[in-house]
Amino acid sequence: MIITGELDPSGAEPQALLEAADFNDARVLEIGCGKGRLSFRYAKESRAVLGVDPEAKDLASALAARPRHLAERLTFVRAAALELPFRDGSFDIAIFAWSL
Repeated sequence: MIITGELDPSGAEPQALLEAADFNDARVLEIGCGKGRLSFRYAKESRAVLGVDPEAKDLASALAARPRHLAERLTFVRAAALELPFRDGSFDIAIFAWSL
């Protein structure tokens, strides 16, 4: 078995998400987005994606790695999962992956 530094090199994780919900024109909240690894892989299918994470260092990495073509629809905010500063109904889909 060869271990690489990349998680999910086959892309099975975002493919499973895209099959589980209709991301087309959806407003997505990703709780615990970390460095944006997963966010980048489904953002092009969505209207808007907001990634939240409590770690400023990870969010800085996510912003630095964000592809330019996703800058209009993919943003990152520092927030804790238990204290999200959004009103009910602000999002169509919420993702809470790899955060437990």
